[in-house]
Amino acid sequence: MFWKLSLLTSFAAVAFAGYSIVAGTENWGPSFFAAVLMFTVATTLLAGPYVVLGILAILMRSHRALSATLFAFILLISVLGITLLSLETHAYLNRNKALPEATNLGIFFVGVVQWISAILLSCIMLPVYLYLDSVNPQSKSTQEVDLTG
Repeated sequence: MFWKLSLLTSFAAVAFAGYSIVAGTENWGPSFFAAVLMFTVATTLLAGPYVVLGILAILMRSHRALSATLFAFILLISVLGITLLSLETHAYLNRNKALPEATNLGIFFVGVVQWISAILLSCIMLPVYLYLDSVNPQSKSTQEVDLTG
């Protein structure tokens, strides 16, 4: 059940990240190619960690404790990420337009922190998952049946 909640939370965070990218962009660039490139980089930066964490949630679904831990982490990083993105987007759109235009680097920093945390969590949880599978082979879905009686 926790893995389904993890996927739902990740999907909602990806949707909000896409909204923040579109809402926080006033000028898409000089050409269509530049706009597509900018949107691709921003989407990879903001949505990529949630895709990695969603894959990790599907992998960990057989272990209830790992799945619950992953859900708590995804919920935490989603809430913090959405809060920081909304604050950054609001600050960028309400900046003083009389000053020279600056680049919105807040989205970059939020994305980098999310990537680092997703990679660190994966580096911790995958060895634990593999260790638990090697210690407790009954938790696997394909169990050998003893037919010799």
